[in-house]
Parts: sequence; C-alpha cells; structure tokens
Amino acid sequence: MTARSGLVERRFQTVGEMSDHVASDICEAIHSAVAARGGALICVSGGRFSKHYFDALRGMSLPWHQVTVVLADERWVDTSDSMSNENLIRNSLLNGEAAAATFVGLKESAADAADSLGAIERRLDSLPLPFDLVLLGMGDDGHTASLFPSAGADELGSALHPSSGERAALLNPTVSPVPRISLTLPTLLNTRRIILHVPGASKLQTYRRAMEDGPVEAMPVRAILRQTTVPVDILLCENEDP
Repeated sequence: MTARSGLVERRFQTVGEMSDHVASDICEAIHSAVAARGGALICVSGGRFSKHYFDALRGMSLPWHQVTVVLADERWVDTSDSMSNENLIRNSLLNGEAAAATFVGLKESAADAADSLGAIERRLDSLPLPFDLVLLGMGDDGHTASLFPSAGADELGSALHPSSGERAALLNPTVSPVPRISLTLPTLLNTRRIILHVPGASKLQTYRRAMEDGPVEAMPVRAILRQTTVPVDILLCENEDP
C-alpha cells in the first residue's frame, strides 16, 4: 500500500522495536524543541502500547523540567482508577527523573464532565501551542483519541469540525461505560508532527480499511490520515509480541 501525501509508513518486526523507535523519536523531539524554543510540548495517548514506550522513555536522560506532557483524551473516572489515562501516565512515565515534567490532564473533580469543560478549556488555552509531537493510537473501530464513531452525531461532528474553536470535547460513545473527554481534531492537528502507532494484525486491518474511501464519521482516524497540513508517521507492526 502506498501512503497518501504527507504520510510515511514505517514497518517493524516486533512491538519492542516499534516502542524503542517511538521513545527515540520523542527523545529527539524534546531535545530539538528545548534547543529551539526553551521547552517541549508533547501530547500522548493512553493504551497498552503506550506503556511500552513510556517504560523505554522513562529511563532516558532528558531535560524533563522543560517538558510539558498533555493527554490526548481521558475517561471520566477518578485518576486513581485503573481505567484512567492519567493514572497510566503518572505510574508508567512520570516518576523518577521524569517526575520533573509538567503534566496537563483532562480530569476535574466534578462528577458531571459537562460541568468541567470550561475549566479544561482554560487549562488548554494556556498551552504554548503548537505541540512539538502528538502521539495517537487507533482502535479496531477506527477511533483515535476518544473520537469514536459510536459517539452521538452532534458530539462527533463538533469534535471533528476544523473550525469548532473548542480545544476539548465531551463525548458519550455507546461502547464506553463512562463519558470521555478528547482533544478536538483542530487541537490534535495543532502540532509540528504526529505519530500514529498501529500494533497488531487486527489494527493493521483496521488501518487498511481506514485508508479506503468512506466517511470520516465511520472511522474518525481518517481525519488524521486525510489531512494534508501536518506530517504523519504511521508505525505498523503485525506482531503484537514485545
């Protein structure tokens, strides 16, 4: 398969090789950003594969006190919950020397996520965008971040709209037991580069479907794959073993 303009496909034999590549890319992006602008702004996703490169990255010598790490999306659960992406980031990445990084999460204390959108927007508005690097995964249904095809049409449409003006969106996908907060498409695209990691045979098949014709709403990852503003590295690995 030939990737569209602006997309670069990179294939790996193992998830371990792919996670090492991601960690090295993040390391390079941080060093370059700190040298050029005095700080680095990185957006990361949760998920099983992310933990692999968090573990690799945590052991690298980096100017962590000059790094800000932002979540791409979050489940509306307590940050101590095992389902929480913030919990994953804090336990897998932001400890040891990496604890010196600034972390920007998407969870507030309010029980109702809708009551917290204003505070989350203000927090995101204070970021010195663009991101230096955005790291995204992809689900078997073609979602990325928490932009799910099973979310309500109005919710998803607003989150995907290129000129929505919102930094974050509240979504209630039918496949999720809890509400989700996601950075909107224009926020995710406000970056110098994107890495989309696709580990495993099942997700590789999903990626191939996403590259075919069809509505973005049916597979929201298409919004990342079809845009031509930001370069995207697609990391592919059929084998899920580390």
